[in-house]
Amino acid sequence: MTWHAAITHQKNKEKNKETKQEEKMKRSITFLLSILIITTALLNAENDDWGTWFKESMENGKELEKQFPPEKKSILQYNWKNNKDELINTYKEFIEKHRGEKLTKGDYPDKVLETLIYYYDKTDPDIGKTIDFFIYVVENDINESMKSDAINNITTIALEGNNKAKTYISSNVNNNYFSNNLNLHFHLANITIRENQQSLDFIMDLIKKTQNVETTNLKYSSPDESKILWYLLRNCLGQRYLKNLDYEYVLPLMKQMLFSRSKSVQDLVAMEYLSMTNKSEMREIYDDCWTKIQNNSTPRKLYINALFGLQALYSLSQRDIGKYKIVFEGISSYFAKLGGLTLINDKWEYTEAEGEPRLTKEEKRYFQKRLRSK
Repeated sequence: MTWHAAITHQKNKEKNKETKQEEKMKRSITFLLSILIITTALLNAENDDWGTWFKESMENGKELEKQFPPEKKSILQYNWKNNKDELINTYKEFIEKHRGEKLTKGDYPDKVLETLIYYYDKTDPDIGKTIDFFIYVVENDINESMKSDAINNITTIALEGNNKAKTYISSNVNNNYFSNNLNLHFHLANITIRENQQSLDFIMDLIKKTQNVETTNLKYSSPDESKILWYLLRNCLGQRYLKNLDYEYVLPLMKQMLFSRSKSVQDLVAMEYLSMTNKSEMREIYDDCWTKIQNNSTPRKLYINALFGLQALYSLSQRDIGKYKIVFEGISSYFAKLGGLTLINDKWEYTEAEGEPRLTKEEKRYFQKRLRSK
């Protein structure tokens, strides 16, 4: 490489770096504006209107996208409509060259990654070829993240009424060829494009299975629940609402995750479930959990589940949402007493809490500490 060519290469490298930084900043600004609009909707919602907060945030989100459309949307739509074969060949050549290798997403060139960024275009005359390509990605790519992106794109097309895309999703919900993670993704896609009890039951059973674990680990995580919750919030609920489809039929999944053993899942789902329902619904859950813990005949399993439910509601009560803040009486003091935290000689000390044989000493201490853990 000549000296002049080296200088030119370095300048282009720096320019590309600056462009990526600018694009990242724009995405950050768009994200922050989205959060601001959702928060504003929360603070101005009517207290007892079911789902008002969620619906207002979605409507405001539509207006936001008009003002700040996704990066390169028009360019990518044009390419998929007019340069489809070139995009597909670029991807397939890369896959064939690296077949059998374990690739991370960082190993893919930008021009290959862009083939998985897709925005539906109803004027595309050959949408069938586009679907075939995304199916090829699902069945041939090594990286599961790329496979997931392809399933999301097929779901987007299915929501537009395309039968080929719908059939591919429904026919793969129980395909043992795919990993457990991708199998779950197909079930999530299935409840996004249609009301399907089989997939809904599959996901609900998986959530309950993850909640059967007994733990005293304050940092316990639940990958399956995290994936389910993230997908519902980023894809299923919003997409169904925007297509005028009933989204409330999946809300039982959200409600069940209020009893998650994962603190991070609980904290997020409590706020989101409130935004999609109302305060009355949250108080009914509180009353049910509170009744169970006060009843000495409640079986241990149901009692522990109620404890987790109350902890989700407590995290919600600590959120600052102005005059719409919701408060639940007695939760904090109950867990302090349960854990044996007692004021002795002006010092807070732990003493064995008596009168609750359904928990071990370690479990009592765990629930008391977990209430305010991060």
